[in-house]
Amino acid sequence: MPRAMVAQESVIQSANPTLLERDMSSAILVIQNVKWPVFKVFSVLLLGLLFLRDVLWWHILLDERVAQPFLLLLAPAALFAVVTRQNPAWPLIACCVPAGAVVGVFNLMEPLFNFDESAAIASPLVYAPIALGLVLAYALRVIAPPYESKAEK
Repeated sequence: MPRAMVAQESVIQSANPTLLERDMSSAILVIQNVKWPVFKVFSVLLLGLLFLRDVLWWHILLDERVAQPFLLLLAPAALFAVVTRQNPAWPLIACCVPAGAVVGVFNLMEPLFNFDESAAIASPLVYAPIALGLVLAYALRVIAPPYESKAEK
């Protein structure tokens, strides 16, 4: 005899859950309530450990050819958030990775235009802005308030 399937809140569940399914769902609910704050604390600790462990990261990420263009590309998003009087975290999160990719492309193309023999194409200056964008977007997501969509009616 086939079981009836019931769609409830976009999740398909069986109409007659077994004892194991009921026990698993009640156990998972406890984890669901605590999962996000624990994940935030754990991720911030890992990011801090990554940057405190190796000083070379700071020299590469704070190089003037990485930090200045990256921050200049983030300035319009921050100004937009200030002008529209909203939380600047979400516009900055949306711009971090693209800004890192653009700065990485600029640093990649610089040795090609200058014909500099000493500059390597696979240098940390190419990948550092992308890494900075990813890390900053991730760190801002951890401290940002929940996103509230303001759909137009």
